[in-house]
Amino acid sequence: AKHFRTRTELALEALQAVRTWVSGPILLLADGAYNHNGMAAPLAKLRIGLVSRLRYDARLRDLTPLPRTGRRGPRPRLGRRFTPRELHAERSAFAPLTVAAYGKQVTFLARELLAYWVTASCVIKVVITQDPRNPGRFAYLSTTDTNLSATQILELFARRWSIEQLFSVC
Repeated sequence: AKHFRTRTELALEALQAVRTWVSGPILLLADGAYNHNGMAAPLAKLRIGLVSRLRYDARLRDLTPLPRTGRRGPRPRLGRRFTPRELHAERSAFAPLTVAAYGKQVTFLARELLAYWVTASCVIKVVITQDPRNPGRFAYLSTTDTNLSATQILELFARRWSIEQLFSVC
């Protein structure tokens, strides 16, 4: 009988093989379905960065520790809890950002921040974008490569579409 393997298991197996061939940096552009704890931790061990969509209700923590409230117990290591969706109210944190996406220059309102992602147990860079033509439309992107800029993250994520088109043709 054949052993069933999930898409995540198959992807990790393929990426392990790629890592044996390539010693330099690898950055995986993936759909939001691959952005979870079963993928983030193994990719970190393989030294492979991940750029993907992030759920609007992802459990994140601020990196600045909360102040100590009592004398007992360990000092807090992380800050307040929040979700990407809760950051909509802080409109002043969004700034215009023009990126090359889908073959043209596109301007978004964007916000970037570092956060600890509780589910995946790692620090990520989160980029939240709002389409100025449709103020109710937000996109949440994240990367485990915290050295990438918001512009790089958006442009990399836009490249994902051409890869998906290729797969639909094959």
